[in-house]
Amino acid sequence: MNNVVFVVAHPDDESLWVGGLLHFLNQSKSAEPSVICVTGRNHEFRYSEFKSVMDTIGIKKWSVGDIEIPTRGGISLSGIEETFLKCLNDIGLTSEDIDLVVTHSPFGDEHNHVQHIELFNYLNRTQPKFAFFSTISLPLSMNSVLPHMKRLANTHLITLSQVLNYPFQIYARFKVDCSVKASMLDCYDSINKEEHRNGYASWDSCVEGIYFRDEKSFSSFKDVIDEMEIPAGTNFTF
Repeated sequence: MNNVVFVVAHPDDESLWVGGLLHFLNQSKSAEPSVICVTGRNHEFRYSEFKSVMDTIGIKKWSVGDIEIPTRGGISLSGIEETFLKCLNDIGLTSEDIDLVVTHSPFGDEHNHVQHIELFNYLNRTQPKFAFFSTISLPLSMNSVLPHMKRLANTHLITLSQVLNYPFQIYARFKVDCSVKASMLDCYDSINKEEHRNGYASWDSCVEGIYFRDEKSFSSFKDVIDEMEIPAGTNFTF
Protein backbone atom coordinates (compact mmCIF):
# COMPACT_ATOMS: atom_id res chain seq x y z
CA MET A 1 0.00 0.00 0.00
CA ASN A 2 1.47 3.34 -1.07
CA ASN A 3 1.27 6.25 1.37
CA VAL A 4 0.30 9.33 -0.64
CA VAL A 5 0.29 12.50 1.48
CA PHE A 6 -1.54 15.58 0.24
CA VAL A 7 -0.46 18.83 1.91
CA VAL A 8 -2.68 21.90 1.60
CA ALA A 9 -2.54 25.40 3.00
CA HIS A 10 -6.14 25.99 4.09
CA PRO A 11 -9.27 23.98 4.93
CA ASP A 12 -11.28 23.74 1.67
CA ASP A 13 -8.18 23.62 -0.58
CA GLU A 14 -8.30 19.81 -0.46
CA SER A 15 -11.87 19.81 -1.74
CA LEU A 16 -11.47 22.60 -4.26
CA TRP A 17 -8.49 21.19 -6.17
CA VAL A 18 -8.18 17.47 -5.40
CA GLY A 19 -11.47 16.46 -3.80
CA GLY A 20 -12.28 13.98 -6.53
CA LEU A 21 -8.78 12.53 -6.56
CA LEU A 22 -8.77 12.03 -2.79
CA HIS A 23 -12.01 10.08 -3.03
CA PHE A 24 -10.70 8.10 -6.02
CA LEU A 25 -7.45 7.13 -4.30
CA ASN A 26 -9.36 6.11 -1.19
CA GLN A 27 -11.32 3.62 -3.32
CA SER A 28 -8.17 2.04 -4.72
CA LYS A 29 -6.38 -1.01 -3.35
CA SER A 30 -2.80 0.19 -3.84
CA ALA A 31 -2.81 3.69 -2.33
CA GLU A 32 -3.78 5.16 1.03
CA PRO A 33 -4.25 8.94 0.86
CA SER A 34 -3.55 11.13 3.88
CA VAL A 35 -4.27 14.84 4.14
CA ILE A 36 -2.35 17.48 6.04
CA CYS A 37 -3.68 21.03 6.25
CA VAL A 38 -1.15 23.36 7.84
CA THR A 39 -3.62 26.04 9.01
CA GLY A 40 -6.94 26.09 10.87
CA ARG A 41 -6.71 23.82 13.93
CA ASN A 42 -7.92 26.62 16.20
CA HIS A 43 -10.47 28.14 13.83
CA GLU A 44 -14.01 28.34 15.21
CA PHE A 45 -15.57 26.58 12.21
CA ARG A 46 -13.02 25.45 9.64
CA TYR A 47 -11.45 22.65 11.70
CA SER A 48 -14.79 20.91 12.24
CA GLU A 49 -15.72 21.48 8.59
CA PHE A 50 -12.44 19.90 7.45
CA LYS A 51 -13.17 16.93 9.71
CA SER A 52 -16.60 16.59 8.09
CA VAL A 53 -14.93 16.46 4.67
CA MET A 54 -12.61 13.67 5.78
CA ASP A 55 -15.60 11.78 7.22
CA THR A 56 -17.51 12.29 3.97
CA ILE A 57 -14.90 10.50 1.86
CA GLY A 58 -13.71 8.11 4.57
CA ILE A 59 -10.11 9.26 4.96
CA LYS A 60 -8.78 8.16 8.35
CA LYS A 61 -5.31 9.71 8.32
CA TRP A 62 -5.51 13.49 8.46
CA SER A 63 -4.22 16.34 10.57
CA VAL A 64 -4.65 20.12 10.78
CA GLY A 65 -1.82 22.40 11.88
CA ASP A 66 -2.17 25.33 14.24
CA ILE A 67 -0.90 28.07 11.93
CA GLU A 68 -3.56 30.78 11.83
CA ILE A 69 -5.69 31.07 8.69
CA PRO A 70 -4.87 34.44 7.07
CA THR A 71 -7.57 37.08 7.03
CA ARG A 72 -6.13 38.69 3.89
CA GLY A 73 -3.84 37.81 1.02
CA GLY A 74 -0.08 38.23 0.89
CA ILE A 75 0.66 36.95 4.41
CA SER A 76 3.53 34.46 4.61
CA LEU A 77 3.26 31.17 6.44
CA SER A 78 5.44 30.81 9.51
CA GLY A 79 6.70 27.49 10.89
CA ILE A 80 5.95 25.39 7.81
CA GLU A 81 8.54 22.71 8.53
CA GLU A 82 7.67 22.36 12.21
CA THR A 83 3.96 22.19 11.44
CA PHE A 84 4.34 19.69 8.61
CA LEU A 85 6.48 17.33 10.69
CA LYS A 86 4.12 17.57 13.68
CA CYS A 87 1.10 16.80 11.47
CA LEU A 88 2.98 13.90 9.88
CA ASN A 89 3.63 12.51 13.35
CA ASP A 90 -0.06 13.00 14.24
CA ILE A 91 -1.12 10.66 11.43
CA GLY A 92 1.47 8.06 12.40
CA LEU A 93 3.87 8.49 9.50
CA THR A 94 7.56 9.27 9.26
CA SER A 95 9.37 10.74 6.29
CA GLU A 96 10.60 7.24 5.41
CA ASP A 97 6.99 5.98 5.20
CA ILE A 98 5.98 8.43 2.48
CA ASP A 99 5.74 7.18 -1.10
CA LEU A 100 4.60 10.53 -2.53
CA VAL A 101 3.91 14.07 -1.31
CA VAL A 102 1.49 16.20 -3.35
CA THR A 103 0.85 19.91 -2.79
CA HIS A 104 -0.08 23.20 -4.48
CA SER A 105 1.46 24.36 -7.73
CA PRO A 106 4.52 26.62 -7.98
CA PHE A 107 2.36 29.43 -9.36
CA GLY A 108 -0.37 29.08 -6.72
CA ASP A 109 -2.90 27.94 -9.32
CA GLU A 110 -5.96 30.19 -9.31
CA HIS A 111 -5.38 33.52 -7.52
CA ASN A 112 -1.59 32.94 -7.23
CA HIS A 113 -1.87 32.54 -3.46
CA VAL A 114 1.47 33.22 -1.76
CA GLN A 115 0.92 30.54 0.92
CA HIS A 116 0.29 27.90 -1.74
CA ILE A 117 3.56 28.84 -3.41
CA GLU A 118 5.43 28.74 -0.08
CA LEU A 119 4.21 25.21 0.59
CA PHE A 120 5.33 24.14 -2.88
CA ASN A 121 8.77 25.68 -2.38
CA TYR A 122 9.32 23.97 0.98
CA LEU A 123 8.10 20.52 -0.06
CA ASN A 124 9.79 20.63 -3.47
CA ARG A 125 13.05 21.27 -1.64
CA THR A 126 12.66 18.57 1.00
CA GLN A 127 10.66 15.67 -0.49
CA PRO A 128 12.40 13.09 -2.73
CA LYS A 129 9.12 11.85 -4.24
CA PHE A 130 7.04 14.87 -5.07
CA ALA A 131 4.21 16.16 -7.25
CA PHE A 132 1.93 19.16 -7.47
CA PHE A 133 -1.75 19.39 -8.31
CA SER A 134 -3.29 21.84 -10.73
CA THR A 135 -6.55 22.16 -12.60
CA ILE A 136 -4.63 24.18 -15.20
CA SER A 137 -3.09 22.37 -18.14
CA LEU A 138 0.24 24.16 -18.61
CA PRO A 139 1.39 25.10 -22.13
CA LEU A 140 4.14 22.47 -22.21
CA SER A 141 5.48 20.10 -24.85
CA MET A 142 4.12 16.64 -24.06
CA ASN A 143 3.98 13.19 -25.61
CA SER A 144 0.88 11.19 -24.77
CA VAL A 145 1.55 7.72 -23.39
CA LEU A 146 -2.10 6.82 -22.82
CA PRO A 147 -3.37 4.38 -25.46
CA HIS A 148 -6.75 3.91 -23.73
CA MET A 149 -9.03 5.79 -21.39
CA LYS A 150 -9.31 4.07 -18.00
CA ARG A 151 -11.82 4.30 -15.18
CA LEU A 152 -12.35 3.34 -11.55
CA ALA A 153 -14.89 4.54 -8.97
CA ASN A 154 -16.56 6.89 -11.48
CA THR A 155 -13.18 8.50 -12.18
CA HIS A 156 -11.62 8.52 -15.66
CA LEU A 157 -7.97 8.88 -16.60
CA ILE A 158 -8.14 11.13 -19.66
CA THR A 159 -4.52 12.30 -20.04
CA LEU A 160 -1.18 10.66 -19.29
CA SER A 161 1.84 12.35 -20.84
CA GLN A 162 5.60 12.58 -20.73
CA VAL A 163 6.57 16.25 -20.32
CA LEU A 164 9.51 17.24 -22.52
CA ASN A 165 10.44 20.76 -21.42
CA TYR A 166 9.73 21.06 -17.69
CA PRO A 167 11.36 19.71 -14.49
CA PHE A 168 8.15 17.79 -13.67
CA GLN A 169 8.28 14.98 -16.17
CA ILE A 170 4.87 13.25 -16.04
CA TYR A 171 1.39 14.73 -16.22
CA ALA A 172 -1.84 12.89 -15.40
CA ARG A 173 -5.32 14.39 -15.70
CA PHE A 174 -8.54 12.85 -14.42
CA LYS A 175 -12.24 13.43 -14.86
CA VAL A 176 -13.43 12.96 -11.28
CA ASP A 177 -16.78 12.31 -9.61
CA CYS A 178 -18.22 15.81 -9.34
CA SER A 179 -21.02 14.75 -7.00
CA VAL A 180 -18.45 13.68 -4.39
CA LYS A 181 -16.47 16.88 -4.82
CA ALA A 182 -19.66 18.93 -4.43
CA SER A 183 -20.57 17.11 -1.22
CA MET A 184 -17.11 17.89 0.17
CA LEU A 185 -17.34 21.58 -0.64
CA ASP A 186 -20.83 21.66 0.81
CA CYS A 187 -19.31 20.92 4.25
CA TYR A 188 -17.84 24.44 4.37
CA ASP A 189 -20.80 26.42 5.65
CA SER A 190 -18.57 29.15 7.12
CA ILE A 191 -17.26 30.34 3.75
CA ASN A 192 -19.11 32.46 1.22
CA LYS A 193 -19.97 29.70 -1.24
CA GLU A 194 -21.42 31.99 -3.88
CA GLU A 195 -18.26 34.10 -3.84
CA HIS A 196 -16.05 31.03 -4.10
CA ARG A 197 -18.17 29.54 -6.87
CA ASN A 198 -17.92 32.77 -8.84
CA GLY A 199 -14.23 33.29 -8.08
CA TYR A 200 -12.84 29.79 -8.69
CA ALA A 201 -13.31 27.83 -11.90
CA SER A 202 -12.12 24.80 -9.93
CA TRP A 203 -15.20 24.99 -7.70
CA ASP A 204 -17.37 23.14 -10.20
CA SER A 205 -14.69 21.68 -12.45
CA CYS A 206 -14.74 17.90 -12.78
CA VAL A 207 -11.16 17.80 -14.07
CA GLU A 208 -8.16 17.51 -11.72
CA GLY A 209 -4.52 17.04 -12.66
CA ILE A 210 -1.13 16.20 -11.13
CA TYR A 211 2.40 16.94 -12.36
CA PHE A 212 4.96 14.40 -11.10
CA ARG A 213 8.65 15.20 -10.71
CA ASP A 214 9.91 11.91 -12.18
CA GLU A 215 9.24 8.18 -12.60
CA LYS A 216 9.93 7.43 -8.93
CA SER A 217 7.42 10.07 -7.88
CA PHE A 218 4.87 8.66 -10.31
CA SER A 219 5.27 5.04 -9.21
CA SER A 220 2.54 5.07 -6.53
CA PHE A 221 0.03 6.53 -8.99
CA LYS A 222 1.13 4.06 -11.64
CA ASP A 223 0.08 1.26 -9.28
CA VAL A 224 -3.36 2.84 -8.98
CA ILE A 225 -3.63 3.39 -12.73
CA ASP A 226 -2.78 -0.26 -13.28
CA GLU A 227 -5.88 -1.11 -11.22
CA MET A 228 -8.18 0.92 -13.44
CA GLU A 229 -10.41 -0.81 -15.95
CA ILE A 230 -10.10 -0.32 -19.70
CA PRO A 231 -13.60 -0.16 -21.20
CA ALA A 232 -12.39 -1.79 -24.41
CA GLY A 233 -10.85 -4.65 -22.42
CA THR A 234 -7.33 -4.38 -23.88
CA ASN A 235 -4.16 -4.36 -21.79
CA PHE A 236 -2.58 -1.11 -20.64
CA THR A 237 1.20 -0.74 -20.61
CA PHE A 238 3.40 2.19 -19.68
